[in-house]
Amino acid sequence: MQIGEVHKELVYGYRNFLKESEKLNELSKKTLRSYAKKSSADAEEKMWDGDKKAKSGDIKGAMKDWDKMDKRNKGEIKALKKSGDIRE
Repeated sequence: MQIGEVHKELVYGYRNFLKESEKLNELSKKTLRSYAKKSSADAEEKMWDGDKKAKSGDIKGAMKDWDKMDKRNKGEIKALKKSGDIRE
């Protein structure tokens, strides 16, 4: 193979990769809503776990749980916005 042919194959492969990765980023509304529901339940659980740890004196563990709760809440909002269930 010559350099030009190799370059064409690389460019073609890269374009196909980009097209496939775009498809992977598109989730159905049902999937997004399911994620939002599960992340909401997990965030609530992390909140309670963090509260229990804080009461027992484990502040570092409590902060870890509360940070996880915050990330879950942000993910839930992002999923709901993408699904069209809430607007900015």
